[in-house]
Amino acid sequence: MKKVVLFLLIIGIIGGFIAYRTYGDIYQANVQLNNDQVLVTINQGDNWDEVKSILAPYLKDSAALEMVKSLKDYSGNVRPGKYKLENGMSTNALVNMLRAGNQEPVQLVLNSCRTFPELAGMMGKQMQADSLAFLRALQNDSIRMHFGFDKNTYFSMFLPNTYEIYWTKEPEEVMERMAEEFKKFWNAERLAKAKNLNLSQSEIVTIASITQEEQLGHPEEWKTIAGLYLNRVRRKMALESDPTIKFAVGDFSMNRVLNKHKEESKNSLYNTYHHAGIPPGPIRMPDIRAVDAVLNAEKHNYIFMCAKKDFSGFHHFSSTLKEHNLHAKAYRAELDKRRIYN
Repeated sequence: MKKVVLFLLIIGIIGGFIAYRTYGDIYQANVQLNNDQVLVTINQGDNWDEVKSILAPYLKDSAALEMVKSLKDYSGNVRPGKYKLENGMSTNALVNMLRAGNQEPVQLVLNSCRTFPELAGMMGKQMQADSLAFLRALQNDSIRMHFGFDKNTYFSMFLPNTYEIYWTKEPEEVMERMAEEFKKFWNAERLAKAKNLNLSQSEIVTIASITQEEQLGHPEEWKTIAGLYLNRVRRKMALESDPTIKFAVGDFSMNRVLNKHKEESKNSLYNTYHHAGIPPGPIRMPDIRAVDAVLNAEKHNYIFMCAKKDFSGFHHFSSTLKEHNLHAKAYRAELDKRRIYN
């Protein structure tokens, strides 16, 4: 009898130890990090063995992962995405996260840029889909039309900002998100200001893009420059903006816009020397501050601007052609002096 009791006691101890170990494997901390958290990437098509290899460097006990997977009758089919591992996370919490596909959103950062290939490149570097997939979506006429834009105005829909979004979103889904953000940006206050200027949203963004291109170094001049262009629009004058010539020619690297550049691009509606009014669309994706600079433009009588000859990056603003010509002559002389011919 004593032997039976002893045997049962031993069995009980062993069972208790196993239960304790199993409980520990399931619920005790298994994720061990140098920081509070880390994001791991599970790519499309990664199998369970590949997932285990990705997670192994962050686990105290990799075997526990396989055990808990089996106990939970989990197939090991992990959805692609960015997953957040937190220091001290249990194996149970980890498996639950993977099985549910509870991925962590990423910060999609879009900076002001000039072309769709540039924009596609930014998106492709930060999302699961590559830049070519994003470029196809950006150049898709049916997608543009779905959002109410054409080839020229479509750039107006995109705003430089930081967006929280799931890494796995397809390019078409990202376009949908950008359209939603566009609607949020154009709230009642901004729409009212655009209406007061008698301009559409795309026209506002187009002027903002030219304003920013005219002054890349000193945003504090944007409201003044925007007011100048609005004065020209109201007077039905040609905008005569050098950045639009660079856009029409397709070369933003030129330091000096010459008559030959204006002539070779005269058939382009983006040539604001040969064509009055606002160009068909933006010449870059302008900064949000530039858009707001147009909506809140300075009220003044300036219709001319010229870069200062000290190359400080600032401008002289003039109300008369006579005054402007004096500034322009001094600036051209300085260009010649510095041998800047193109």
